[in-house]
Amino acid sequence: MRIIDTATDFVENYESTLDYLNRFYKKHEEEYAFYFERHCRNVVEKKHKALLLHPEKLDEILPMRDIFFEEIDSITKAYEAMLPVRFTQDVHLFVGLYGSNAFTYRQYNPEVGFCLEKLSGERTHIQVIVAHEFGHAAHHIYNDTFGTDWEKVDWMSPLTWLLQEGIATYLSKQVVQADFDEYFAYEKDQEWMDFAVGNESLIAERFLDDLQSGEDIFKEWFSINGGAHFGFTRLAYYLGYKVVEKLAEKYSIEELLTLWVKETFKEEMLDELRGLL
Repeated sequence: MRIIDTATDFVENYESTLDYLNRFYKKHEEEYAFYFERHCRNVVEKKHKALLLHPEKLDEILPMRDIFFEEIDSITKAYEAMLPVRFTQDVHLFVGLYGSNAFTYRQYNPEVGFCLEKLSGERTHIQVIVAHEFGHAAHHIYNDTFGTDWEKVDWMSPLTWLLQEGIATYLSKQVVQADFDEYFAYEKDQEWMDFAVGNESLIAERFLDDLQSGEDIFKEWFSINGGAHFGFTRLAYYLGYKVVEKLAEKYSIEELLTLWVKETFKEEMLDELRGLL
């Protein structure tokens, strides 16, 4: 596993100009290709906004880089000790344009990317986002290692997304100590947490309704651009965690990781969602 760090180059040569941003992203064009393809839309507009935001974040980025190096090593070792997985793919430390904050690549053995400009510099918050993204990676690597038939995974189902986010959060709690809200927000957000816990039944009911209606589930429930129903984004992450927490009472962690290929997968997910009502 290599950690590819373009954040250092960004900070050490930074100029607060549009020309600098254009030259930097051209220089690292291959490295940032997936980021701009999948995780940063409206690039021209975002570059202008980033010019206002990057300078105030600049002093944090190199200390954050150092923490990422330390925590990636520590957390991947913790996962490898807990599960029969081995992380071999590249990890990318970006400075982006305030699009996504972190992501795994669309691969069975995925690369992982972290966008430092969009993340908190506190060590605990970095630990949680590293644990979450490598939780996703561990989920995929485990299935790939043990010969899962990937054709059986319904990648377009919101129930699959719910399982993925629930497992990543559930695994994070096994390897990192943090406050409950930090596992979902990757920073302090007690207001979000209080709403999710206090309105669990209402949230589950609306999610189930949207599954039936054909609503844009991903944007409303999984994206930072959603939240129209309740004024809080990404509430599916909480639902996913609660569903996985209940499933973990019935299944081993290894069985949970491969649940998405069971014939009864979707009905079991729906049953647990109904159980939250």
